[in-house]
Amino acid sequence: MVISEKTQLLLRKAGWQPDRKIDITDYISVLENEGYTLFPAAIEFLTEFGGLKVTHPHHMVKKSDDFFQTNASVAAEDIWRERVETYEERIGESLVVIGQAYKTHMTMMISPTGRVFAAYDDLLILLGNSPAEALEILCEGKETKEID
Repeated sequence: MVISEKTQLLLRKAGWQPDRKIDITDYISVLENEGYTLFPAAIEFLTEFGGLKVTHPHHMVKKSDDFFQTNASVAAEDIWRERVETYEERIGESLVVIGQAYKTHMTMMISPTGRVFAAYDDLLILLGNSPAEALEILCEGKETKEID
C-alpha cells in the first residue's frame, strides 16, 4: 500500500521523510528491558517512523485535531507488559509497543506480520494490516475494526 499525499504531508510536518532511518538503540534497550522481543517489522517501523508526533484531523470531532506519537520508550513505560500479553493471546501473535494513538489514550503495537493494533483496557482495535494502512487510517480518520 502506498501512503497517500495527505498522509505524507502530515508525516512530513512531524519530521518524517521517505527512506528516513533513525537510531533506535534507546527504543530497543527500553523495550527489551520491558520484556519485549523485537522482530523485523517492529525494527523497520521504528527505524522509519519512530520519534514522530503526528497531528491530524480528529476522526469524530470535525474542526478538531488529534495526534499519535511513535516514541516506543514512552509508550512501553505507560503500559504493563502483562497487559500487552492479554492482547497477544487475543490475536495469536506477539506484539511490540510502537507508540500511542488518539492523544495517547491508546497504546499502538505491531505484530511480526506487520499488523498494527491500538488498545486501551479491554478495547483492542486493528488499525491496519500494514504500517502504511495504519498510518492512513489514523491520518485520514477512517473506521477501525474492533477485535473480540
